Amino acid sequence: MWGKYTRSDRRPLIIDGEEVTTRAGHYNAIGLDPGQWIDWRYQPEDGVLDRFIEDVHDVGGITVASHPFCPYKGCDWRFDYDLMDVIEVWNGPWSWEDEAAVQTWDRMLREGQALPAVGGSDAHDPGDVVGLPQTVVRADRLGPDGIIAALADGNAYITESDDVTVTLTAESNVGEVSIGETLETGLETPVEITLEVTGASGAEATFHTQESIMKIVPIEGKQQKTTYNTNAKATDFVRVEVRKQNGDMVALTNPIFIESLC
Repeated sequence: MWGKYTRSDRRPLIIDGEEVTTRAGHYNAIGLDPGQWIDWRYQPEDGVLDRFIEDVHDVGGITVASHPFCPYKGCDWRFDYDLMDVIEVWNGPWSWEDEAAVQTWDRMLREGQALPAVGGSDAHDPGDVVGLPQTVVRADRLGPDGIIAALADGNAYITESDDVTVTLTAESNVGEVSIGETLETGLETPVEITLEVTGASGAEATFHTQESIMKIVPIEGKQQKTTYNTNAKATDFVRVEVRKQNGDMVALTNPIFIESLC
C-alpha cells in the first residue's frame, strides 16, 4: 500500500510498527522489525505487559499509550502509564478525550513523571484528515533510529496542521536548550524562555510550569515572539499550549526542564 509513496519525489520515511489492541487499552509499538508481531491477549492483572514491552525495546523500539480516554470498549488505558515510553495526548480532531489526556499528562509532569507526549490523526476512514494532529520532531537524522530517539526524549511538539509552527527555547549564561532538553544552570541565574509561534493568529498561548499557568499571551499576527523570565529555583519545567478562543488546542509542546547546578 505504501509503494506509490516510496516512489515519489517526496519519499516519506516509513517506520514499522503495530497498534497493539489489548482489551485494556491500545499502545503503539514503534520501530519493530519487519514481520514482528506483538501479542495483545492480556489484561493488567496478568502482569505480563513488561515482557512484551521488552520485546519492543530489544529491537530499538518504543511504546506509546494511545488515546487513553477513548470511550470505545477496550480502548481506554487501564495499564500503568509508567510502563510506557510515551503518551498520546491528542488523537484526531480535538475533543474531551484529548482534554482529559492532557490534564492527566500535566498532573504526571507535576508529580515528576516526565513521560513525553505525542499526537496522531489515527485516520481510519476516507473523510478523516491525515495529519490532524501531527507530531513535529526535531531529530539529528532522518531515519528510524533518529526519529524514535527524538520521540523518546520528548524533542517534539504537536500541532493541528503544518500551517502552525512553534519554537520554544530556554537560555541562561550557560547556554540554550530546546523542547525536550534540560537546562542546567545556577539556582537563581536568570533564565529566558522564548516562544515563537506562526500560523495561529487569534489564538492564545499559555506558559505552564509545575506550579500553574504563569503567563498568557494573545497571538495577534501571523508570527509572534514573546518571552517569559524565570530561574531554576522557581521552575522545574516549562511547556506551552496554544489554544483557540473556544479552548480547542492548536499546538502543544513537550516541556523544557530546568535544573540547578548546585
